[in-house]
Amino acid sequence: MSMGKTMITQIINKNMNPNDRENYWTCVICSKEFFKGYMMPNNADPVKEGDCCDNCNADQVIPERVKQFVKFMKKEKAQ
Repeated sequence: MSMGKTMITQIINKNMNPNDRENYWTCVICSKEFFKGYMMPNNADPVKEGDCCDNCNADQVIPERVKQFVKFMKKEKAQ
C-alpha cells in the first residue's frame, strides 16, 4: 500500500485535537473552516491576502495568476 494523502492525514490527525480551535484555519475567499490535519492552506494572492482552500485556489486563484501572467507576457513582448 502506498502512503497516500489519507494515510498521511491519519498520521497528522493522530496528534491533533479536533476540539482545539487552534487546529483550524479559515479560507479568506469562501470563509469555510478547515481542520489543519486534513487540508493544508494555499496562498490566496493575488485574489486576497491570506490562505485559501483547494477549491478556491483552483477556481479563482490559479486562473487569476494565469491571467496576470499572460497580461505581463503580452506587455513584455510589446516592448
